[in-house]
Amino acid sequence: KKEIVYESLGAGFGDSKTNREVEQAAINCVTGHYKNRGGSVKSVESEKCGYDLLCTKDLQEEHVEVKGIQGEVVAFIITANEVKQSANENFVLCAVTSALSEEKRQPHWFRAKELKDQFTLEPISYNAVLRK
Repeated sequence: KKEIVYESLGAGFGDSKTNREVEQAAINCVTGHYKNRGGSVKSVESEKCGYDLLCTKDLQEEHVEVKGIQGEVVAFIITANEVKQSANENFVLCAVTSALSEEKRQPHWFRAKELKDQFTLEPISYNAVLRK
């Protein structure tokens, strides 16, 4: 029987402290990417709008959802609201693998159409509401 090593998998398998560290490292990576190219970055994470960063440069605006991944496999949990936002032409998803390793950290960029074309989206939970 093969043992699963979660560090080699995608996001969503660590403890809450590690997950926060992974996500913050990924946010810092993406923020640096935009700022190094002369853009501005505003965090909208607390607004729960379906993406994390509002990035602008000149007249171009991108709504960037950042997925921090501890391992090397581009696999992550994505919410229904984030998938809904991917219909927006300004939506960009950046999955940062090996987010905690400066040497191995790698951003992977996907525009809205690429998200639907390149990923299999499977439900992993349901909202259960007691019937009246």
